[in-house]
Amino acid sequence: MQTLKARITKLKKQLQRELASLSEDNPKIKRLSSSCFTLRVSHLEDNWTPFYHDWGSQYAFIIDKVNSLPVEQAITFIKGIIDKGKYTHHYFAPEVRQKLQPLA
Repeated sequence: MQTLKARITKLKKQLQRELASLSEDNPKIKRLSSSCFTLRVSHLEDNWTPFYHDWGSQYAFIIDKVNSLPVEQAITFIKGIIDKGKYTHHYFAPEVRQKLQPLA
């Protein structure tokens, strides 16, 4: 049983490292601080929520959620984001979803 727990922990850490390596900022924003950025109105597209345009926040949200889930549910969670583009009321940018595809 201990070996299984160790393997699961190792898998989660590997997944977390891979997610962290994907993290990059949206090139359309100008970051002012870790929690503040500007964006041209013309780049808002159909979604005006800050979360949608802040890819760093999206990756941080995904990493936090993966940390709190068992491995099987973490994979399902990531696949759900890729397929649906959202989780509850959080919508994810197509560029973020595309970078998640190799992990699923």
